[in-house]
Amino acid sequence: MTHQEDKSIISKVFDQSSESFSIESISKISKGNNNRTYLAQGHGRKVIAKFYFSSDSDNRDRLDHEYKFLKYAEKININCVPKPIIKSKKYNLGIYEHIDARPFQMSDLGKNYVIEAADFFSSLNPAGQSSQYQDLKYASEAFLDPQIYVNNIDKRIAGLVDALNNKNADSKTNFFINNLQEAWAKIKSSLIQNENLIKQHHSLCVSPSDFGFHNALIQKDKIFFIDFEYAGIDDAAKVICDFFIQPEIKVPMIYLEEFANRAFPSFNNKDLLLERAIKLLPLFQIKWCCIMMNEFMPNIAERRLFSDPDLDLEASKFYQLEKASSLLIEINY
Repeated sequence: MTHQEDKSIISKVFDQSSESFSIESISKISKGNNNRTYLAQGHGRKVIAKFYFSSDSDNRDRLDHEYKFLKYAEKININCVPKPIIKSKKYNLGIYEHIDARPFQMSDLGKNYVIEAADFFSSLNPAGQSSQYQDLKYASEAFLDPQIYVNNIDKRIAGLVDALNNKNADSKTNFFINNLQEAWAKIKSSLIQNENLIKQHHSLCVSPSDFGFHNALIQKDKIFFIDFEYAGIDDAAKVICDFFIQPEIKVPMIYLEEFANRAFPSFNNKDLLLERAIKLLPLFQIKWCCIMMNEFMPNIAERRLFSDPDLDLEASKFYQLEKASSLLIEINY
């Protein structure tokens, strides 16, 4: 789709809705690896329009996940996320309130914002209100069955090995893959030893997924969170782990216990929740190593180019390999 074609679709979706909006200008926003995102302006109003990626090999309904999550947040009066405006299944398009704020930066990171992130998460999970999120789906790749999750990582690593073998990977990439396989074998052995704790003490919650400061904006001293394409119901321990693993703006582990206690005030057995999160941390770190290597997978490279046709894929691969290698070294197994 061209820029002008996307603009025409956005205008058409507005015209067919009860929302009054006439586009005066539209500009591409680079945010997001799985969608084409635009800032549209007209008559003093600004909106964000997102065209979501979908293909035969990856048919996850990112639009539905994000839109339902934001409708849920609106229902329970959470005001630190964008307001949903229109959803078009026909064009796989979601239109949202624009938040006039700057991207969160590494220099912003401090305990105060870690606490705000925990409070946001807590507000998504008010005590005794589980009936309110019955319309939400499970989060993308939710941690519901440990064995299924292990099998998923097995497949990811096997797919990565296969893709790199076909491309005659260089020595640095091969070194990473060999170390990844060795670490994963040891982590799986440790998971078996802690099987009862992992299987029997999970707690489900509403999760933003891909939750971290890389998906945050700052407006003066107020923080906003964005991008909920994978949001839904998930395991609470996974939420804790992912928040501290995500690599773009890395949260120091010294805040892990305080974050967990603040984010889950109404949960029983918080000590068990924290213990379980610590035991599961290497599992999710391995998963994140695989996620960081997504550019090496042909079907995922297709998503990246959908989002940004001008992407330098080879440079992106090198950058992702560096990040994945750094995380792999951190894993304590």
